[in-house]
Amino acid sequence: MIKTCVKCNEVYERKGARLYCLPCSKINRLEVNRKHEKIAKESGKRKERYKKKHAKQVDRGIEINQKIEREDYNGNEAHGIKIVTHFVHEFSKNKTFVNKWGKPVYTKERQKAKQHLIGEILDQDHKFFQAKTWLDITMFKDRNTGDAINSLDTIADAIEAGIGINDKWYAIRKLDWYIDKLDPRIEILITQDAREHCDICSKCGRITQLKDFPEHVAKKIFNQIENKGRCTIAKVCLECRG
Repeated sequence: MIKTCVKCNEVYERKGARLYCLPCSKINRLEVNRKHEKIAKESGKRKERYKKKHAKQVDRGIEINQKIEREDYNGNEAHGIKIVTHFVHEFSKNKTFVNKWGKPVYTKERQKAKQHLIGEILDQDHKFFQAKTWLDITMFKDRNTGDAINSLDTIADAIEAGIGINDKWYAIRKLDWYIDKLDPRIEILITQDAREHCDICSKCGRITQLKDFPEHVAKKIFNQIENKGRCTIAKVCLECRG
């Protein structure tokens, strides 16, 4: 098949899908190889620069982490809600069963009690932020059966659904129990001492306000919080970046 070379416009006999004549094809192959070599060198240099930058940030983050003053609960700045809900033994994880496919099965009483707790939290209509959230839980049981600590998972899941804050931010400030034959109930106090969204710096591990991240990172984190999505960007605060 007779064709025209797309590079030098010379007429040549084409074999297969080749676009160039034989001399131009060799020249083009050399140019492509040089281009790939250049890209590989630049890519290698970028990787080296990133490794050095990452190592510096890790070292700086560890240094900052060791100097962090562990802040305790600040009651003066606290805001939150108090919930009183009916006590049911089905809140306990011991009341969870597994079917033959290995999936958990919950009793109707547990699901009903959990939805009731979620509804009570939503009725409070209180604004919570992504920050450390303190829980004070007191259980008044009708009899001395069932461990209070075994109900934590179910209660935490209900609180998460109610306030919209992931339960990895929860800290148990108090977990207590009593026996009350007449009025079995659960009293839950949910409080925070933060007034704006925060996140954890991946290098130093501090709970950091969004204003202390680079602007483009802060926007990504804020969108993740508001839209309940994922944030794949590196969460490194300004101080660790240096």
